[in-house]
Amino acid sequence: TIVEGPDEYLFGEEKALLNVIEGEGPFPREAHYPPYERGLFATSASPNPALVNNVETLAPVSTIVRHGADSFRELGTVDTSGTILFTLSGDIVRPGVYEGEAGIPLRALLYELGGGPRPGRSIKAVLSGVATGPITSDRLDSPTDFGSLARAGSGLGSAGLVVIDDATSIPRVAQAVARFLYVESCSQCTACKAGLDVASNAIDRMFHEAAAIADSRERALLGARSAPQGNRCYLPVQGLLLIPALLEHFRKEFAVRPERAPHSTSEWRIPKMVDFDEVTRRFTYDERQLLKEPDWTYVEPSPGRRLDGASALRTGHSSELGASS
Repeated sequence: TIVEGPDEYLFGEEKALLNVIEGEGPFPREAHYPPYERGLFATSASPNPALVNNVETLAPVSTIVRHGADSFRELGTVDTSGTILFTLSGDIVRPGVYEGEAGIPLRALLYELGGGPRPGRSIKAVLSGVATGPITSDRLDSPTDFGSLARAGSGLGSAGLVVIDDATSIPRVAQAVARFLYVESCSQCTACKAGLDVASNAIDRMFHEAAAIADSRERALLGARSAPQGNRCYLPVQGLLLIPALLEHFRKEFAVRPERAPHSTSEWRIPKMVDFDEVTRRFTYDERQLLKEPDWTYVEPSPGRRLDGASALRTGHSSELGASS
């Protein structure tokens, strides 16, 4: 039976996924009810444990059963066996989805498969989704396995890698990331929603208030660090790991009013993908994400505004969040 879920970021969380199958919204259950203890359609008489796994994880099972575990372990590293589907997006010549052996050096993945950065540019950082710290340019030779990228201050996650080149403003990246996590927080855990709200607004203020630099950085750090408290899912931890890391690794870019820094007028867009054209090698991004509010409603775009790279109205904030394709 296939159940089609809602277009919400938290639908990917395993307990939220079970709720959707049961006809509820995509809201994570309490953390002390993991699916292997309280599963699908659980009752007091039967907890009905459930196995929840990614399709990519289940796909090699038949081959492993047919050919044995050693055939799978021959690929990859001791830390991470097999192959991985890498999604490469952002400032890279050949974006796309590539299957590669776990442990391939990140530099080889980005340059040999992805074609490297745009002409005349260099890679400043790589984001592993929006779940952990950035991979800085001095760590591009790290193997792409779980342990190696963790030692590099980041993580492999689901191998969705977003390339950021030297023409992109890191404050704009931080602004988009903080806004995305704040909006996608489901509001079940007060500290998560409130903390990410503080972080998002503090970074916004850097672009619009001349006196904001003095305390906005500290407010953003405070908000991100206070978000994970009694949380049901990992989303506030993502904010804790990524937002402070961007502020720390790229401190110089936050030391001046961002709108006066080079390239900062080009607002950065979260690569939330809905399709990929293998012929043109172009991802289609979710245009409505720009109009999504923290209560998961959507505002209508102002007359004359386009969503393919133009600003979208933000309510409840003192600024507008735009996008660049």
